[in-house]
Amino acid sequence: MAGTVQPSWLVIFLIFLLYGLPGEPKDNAKLTQPRMMSDNGHLVFTTGDNKEIRFEPSSSGRIKVGTEDLTQLLSQIKANKEDIDDIKSHGGAIPPEITNNLNQLNTKVSTLGNQVTDLEQTFHRVSCSSNPCQNGGTCLNLLNSYYCLCPSNWAGPNCSSDVNECQVFSGTLQGCQNGATCINNPGSFTCQCSPEWSGNLCTVRYDDCRNGGQGLCVHGICIDADRVISGQPKYQCICESGWEAPAGNPACVTDVDECNLPTKLCSSNPPVPCYNTQGSFYCGACPAGWQGNGYSCQDVDECSTNNGGCSTTPVVHCLNTMGSFHCGPCPPGYEGDGRTCTQTNVCSSNNGGCHHLATCSSNPGSAFPVCTCPQGYTGNGYGPTGCTQTSNICQTNNPCVNGQCTGSMHSQKGGEYRSSWRAAPSIHLDH
Repeated sequence: MAGTVQPSWLVIFLIFLLYGLPGEPKDNAKLTQPRMMSDNGHLVFTTGDNKEIRFEPSSSGRIKVGTEDLTQLLSQIKANKEDIDDIKSHGGAIPPEITNNLNQLNTKVSTLGNQVTDLEQTFHRVSCSSNPCQNGGTCLNLLNSYYCLCPSNWAGPNCSSDVNECQVFSGTLQGCQNGATCINNPGSFTCQCSPEWSGNLCTVRYDDCRNGGQGLCVHGICIDADRVISGQPKYQCICESGWEAPAGNPACVTDVDECNLPTKLCSSNPPVPCYNTQGSFYCGACPAGWQGNGYSCQDVDECSTNNGGCSTTPVVHCLNTMGSFHCGPCPPGYEGDGRTCTQTNVCSSNNGGCHHLATCSSNPGSAFPVCTCPQGYTGNGYGPTGCTQTSNICQTNNPCVNGQCTGSMHSQKGGEYRSSWRAAPSIHLDH
């Protein structure tokens, strides 16, 4: 028969696990989650309601209390139980070897009880009651020891060693960003941002246009720029037409005098006056003979409408010029300024150009008169040779009876002429 061990020590251990250490507070509320807690120096394992405490080592693992192997002891207890059941079935006689094994088991249980007592005394000496964890660390009681759960910025057994976040967070999103300089401090770190960035990790970019409000440029559009000096805003104003920024001030608050610019904005041919206003300007009207808005003027062709106002009866030529026009002269036989032409009496001056013996009369619609030679003359009547004598009245009629006839022409009023003749004096000869 295999060696036997008394099972009394295992019962004590199970009672210890199931019911807790003496002095553990009890409550009737049902537990749903397991707990491990320290109570007045005791380490208490508490399961949920109707739950178990399980130790599940690997195939080669062991569960030990001190130097005792619980796995091996449980195997022995199982074997001893089989022996005890066999003894009971054969009349209850206990063989000597079983008695020896039970005695050995009692000795081991006694030793285990002493170890539990020593464990309780150790928990009283080494536990979280002395507050060993520093800098906000959380203390956990362990077997003959404790463990500190440290915050992320502290390390070490008692959370007393500073964590250098500048090294730990370097190159990550948890560290300083955008070229900032990281400065490690006890339990923390700070970021020294470049001029353009702010925030704990230098992730907030300055927008000086937004921070300065809509009136930052007054008469312009604000364009944000990267800051060069810390604390000094940096931006640029794109000014509206008619405004500019004075020296030393980026805001568009100075009026531009467009009328004094080197390049004339209003028409210069023909010249048009320019009038400056605050932030703008305007041009005067184009002069007479021109059309446009003053910024540019185009010549008006006056001759294209109603002959420009020049005479149409008779027709006088209209000549357009830049910004104006003029009328040609009235045609011959008319007098006036070209706008108005009045027909003249061509015969009133120099017999209208007719022969001095001819009769002059006006010719409607023509600048030339009608010249009529007198009786006894022939020709067109124009000019000094326009009329030629065709006969001698002295020869034709011999008006002088008792004298010599000499023909002559005498002018009469109205350009009409008649012949007057005088007889040569009679010569009497005395015989």
